[in-house]
Amino acid sequence: MFSDGRGGPPSFMNYYLLIDSGSDYTWLQCEGAYPSFNQDAPLYPSHGSYTYQPQRCGNPPEPDCIDGYRTRSQAYGNGAVADIVLAADKFTFNSSAFMINMGCGFSQRNWDGVFCMNRQRGRPDFIAGVLGLGTGPWSLVIQLQEVSQGKFSYCLEEFDDNFFPGLNTYLRFGSDAYIGGGGQLVHATPILVPGLTTSLYFLALEDISVSNQKLRFRRGTFALRGPRNNRIGGTIIDSGAPFSALRRDSFDRVAQFVEQRFAQHGIDVLEENARYDFIFGAMQQVNKKILYDLNVAQLFFADQVCTQDR
Repeated sequence: MFSDGRGGPPSFMNYYLLIDSGSDYTWLQCEGAYPSFNQDAPLYPSHGSYTYQPQRCGNPPEPDCIDGYRTRSQAYGNGAVADIVLAADKFTFNSSAFMINMGCGFSQRNWDGVFCMNRQRGRPDFIAGVLGLGTGPWSLVIQLQEVSQGKFSYCLEEFDDNFFPGLNTYLRFGSDAYIGGGGQLVHATPILVPGLTTSLYFLALEDISVSNQKLRFRRGTFALRGPRNNRIGGTIIDSGAPFSALRRDSFDRVAQFVEQRFAQHGIDVLEENARYDFIFGAMQQVNKKILYDLNVAQLFFADQVCTQDR
């Protein structure tokens, strides 16, 4: 949850955003957006904010300028798209306020089924946009470098169909992002530098095991492939993807071992022409303390009951 700045009363508005380690842009739906997905909070009235600063186009204007302002179209792996005006505004986390480069969403498409369907079950829809924690310059962890110190962590609770604000899932930055307390067994794996422009965190997946039985995939099966300017494959970790996904050719090999387990955990199947080999989604990160340390390019993880991450 964050508070976006306004000049007059009320001086701020509270919003909940989806934590996404697979993208850079932090954005929320703005007043007048069409189409838009359902959210309980009012769409953000950017024009009523004294601190809202949209980015004007240069001269000559860029191709993605609309009505004199810079825009971007952010596409996500599930087919959802957010068209945003690039801007800056005051964000307040707890009691600390920062001017943050952000996006003002004016057109959101294909979001049904992502996180805005609670109304169909008579429950609230809290999510108003996305909080980007990727590797690029618009990422919140990069923008808050002085505070974040290039580190962030989270510990996702088990899925609860009755989600409500105040659960014990915290996004931590800097010195507050720690792991290994109380004799906790911590594992580490490198965050790869893929040699291409990307917002994603690539990991080095070597093999898959089921009930401690390694399937002995050929070395490099899950690695990035191809020339530097057109690389495909690889393994990414993405807190914004609800489910993990595996390429079909690899999935077929392990299906006899994991069919029942996959059904229990909701892992989807990617077709053979999928962009990536393996995506670690949020469901498979449940009850794991996960720390991203960009300073040493390492991802640390450990088992933890996340309701106790206080």
